[in-house]
Amino acid sequence: MKTNFSIIVQFTLLLCVALCAVPGGISAQESKIIATPHNLSVTGSGNIKATVEQEICVFCHLPHNSLIAQPLWSHVTPDGPFVTYSSSTLEGTPETPGGTSRLCLSCHDGSVAVGDIVGERITLQGVNADGTIPSGPFNLSYDLSDDHPISILLDPAIPGIIPPTPPIKLDADGR
Repeated sequence: MKTNFSIIVQFTLLLCVALCAVPGGISAQESKIIATPHNLSVTGSGNIKATVEQEICVFCHLPHNSLIAQPLWSHVTPDGPFVTYSSSTLEGTPETPGGTSRLCLSCHDGSVAVGDIVGERITLQGVNADGTIPSGPFNLSYDLSDDHPISILLDPAIPGIIPPTPPIKLDADGR
């Protein structure tokens, strides 16, 4: 026969597991974002954060039961035109940003208000009056000519390109 203490411990553990699995509990993905500047919720530690929004993932992603097709991205993606990186030492040609690079630019190109997510606008502190990221190293603009090159296909046929081991998959297009 189980003791009352054993039953209480088992019930408490079961309750903790249930609470972590319901909305409002912290997911594994959220735990990776909490201590980064990409946590734009009121709990964020960066200069840009919400005034009241407590959800962490809502700034980039839509709820998984939404009617919008994959990927569950909540921002308008910018069209450019982008000025790509160039250098006399660059062996390869950067393409117009696409894939994951364009998702990053949906906040970091300075054209879209960071709090403008599908269906609403979340009020943030630390942004410009129009909601965009202030000028500085995190606001890349459409001119990427002086930034680290993005959207470059790492072609092992190009001399000097050593294929990484294991392969690095940046996005579905290999960029």
